[in-house]
Amino acid sequence: FLRKLGAEATQGNIRALEIKKKNEARLAAESLKEAQAFADDLAKKSVTVAIKVGSAGRAFGSVSTKEIAEAAKEQLGIELDKKKMNLDTPLKEIGETDIEIRVHPQVTAKLKVIVKEA
Repeated sequence: FLRKLGAEATQGNIRALEIKKKNEARLAAESLKEAQAFADDLAKKSVTVAIKVGSAGRAFGSVSTKEIAEAAKEQLGIELDKKKMNLDTPLKEIGETDIEIRVHPQVTAKLKVIVKEA
């Protein structure tokens, strides 16, 4: 095979392919288990973000996923990808909100975000 796009189906090559597939399946299962454990751990934690509020109680702007990721890194020591956070609507009110974070293609974690007045 000149371009190395295939391999001859010998007993050795078939066995090597089966071993490779078993290893990949084992690694995928371990990755899924770690993601589920991380999601369970993350569900027990919360992050506090401060936002400026006017005299009438209206917020100036909103809390973004970037601010939540920075707060998580600072307060919890956990690096979260802001692109994997799911905010249906921007956080403009003071209070508590649960947001979803995709930690694995099959696992979604919840993180409590507490928005308070700055």
